[in-house]
Amino acid sequence: MRRIIPKIFVLLALFLLHGCADTPPISELRRSISNVTFIQHGIEPLSYSFGVVDSDAAKKAATVTEVMSDLYNNHPLVSDVSKSIMPQLAQIWRVPYRAGIVRIIQKGTPLRDAQGNLTGIRPSTDLVLVVALDNLALTEKKSFGRSLAAGFTFGTNTKMVSAETAVTMLAYKRDLITGQYKNIWTGECQGSAQASKIDHPFPEVIKSKEKAKELWDAATPVTIEACSKILEAIAKKG
Repeated sequence: MRRIIPKIFVLLALFLLHGCADTPPISELRRSISNVTFIQHGIEPLSYSFGVVDSDAAKKAATVTEVMSDLYNNHPLVSDVSKSIMPQLAQIWRVPYRAGIVRIIQKGTPLRDAQGNLTGIRPSTDLVLVVALDNLALTEKKSFGRSLAAGFTFGTNTKMVSAETAVTMLAYKRDLITGQYKNIWTGECQGSAQASKIDHPFPEVIKSKEKAKELWDAATPVTIEACSKILEAIAKKG
């Protein structure tokens, strides 16, 4: 059975992709493009955060980045999402793609300057497509029963959390005059915690790599499906 992504998240992502009226459609942006460089920005999320969690447990933890980075523990979430998204991006930009041609740039490498131009690498192609998992968060997975319980306990009950992801897709096109690569398109999608099939008590997750792995495992297909639905909608528009 296919997992169903709530319609509101699809609509939100479509808004993020098409919210700027000044951005031409991809069918226009891809003109005169014959080759491309594919970039995966990092092998782990670029940032970590806590959403709605148990405040007491969060205060006792070390910094969010230290805790989450340790819990991430070289999980393939980022790479698996990138491997799924890249062929779809290639399809809507109508450029060739094959496995093994994606360049991985370490997450500490800045890829964008203040003017929105590509920096940090020296490509020679017409187009550069970048996929980055910008943020991985632990946040409460709500349900009616839990919300009711929270009302009786004034919100002090233990929070059941899932993983939530934020992915950014960027396209940079070479300016024939300056040679710079300008950001011409940005797409965003989110793997919602509410769509995850797995949740665990927050105090237990931050102490258990095994429980954290289960959340990252569950977040992978949720993120891929959410992003795929957005890219499929763009592909249908031509």
